[in-house]
Amino acid sequence: MTTVRRINLDNPMNLFDSVFGSGLYHQLPNIWAEQAKVTGNFPPYNLTKNEDATQYNLTLAVAGFDPEDIDVSVENNKLMIKGQAQAKNLPDGVSYVHKGIAERVFTKEFSLGEYVEVTSVTYENGLLDISLQLRVPEHKKPKKFSIAIK
Repeated sequence: MTTVRRINLDNPMNLFDSVFGSGLYHQLPNIWAEQAKVTGNFPPYNLTKNEDATQYNLTLAVAGFDPEDIDVSVENNKLMIKGQAQAKNLPDGVSYVHKGIAERVFTKEFSLGEYVEVTSVTYENGLLDISLQLRVPEHKKPKKFSIAIK
């Protein structure tokens, strides 16, 4: 199953809104929660941001997957995360009494804004962390002007 989400961080107004306290970015967690109900939520993930909304961290719970079972790539502003856990072979003479740990294949796709870059990907204790950075060029950033008195 493919899950598609949009992280639109390249709109300079998002940066402006984050500085001045309004805008759609406040609704982002709610939008993603609604999408998860429709598209499924495996593997579950968290998305956090820093105070000025220029750094984001995407954490996926991928217990049961080894780092070599996971592929993370960016192409055409799409962050693709694919996982395929290798089937664990049981020793000879051993069989399952109960098998509740799924050996799944997953694909997650996130559309990134034009100025969003993946800065690092790490794996620790079954959690895959992907750091994202919003790098808006100076000429695209909002400008605040002081009012001169004549």
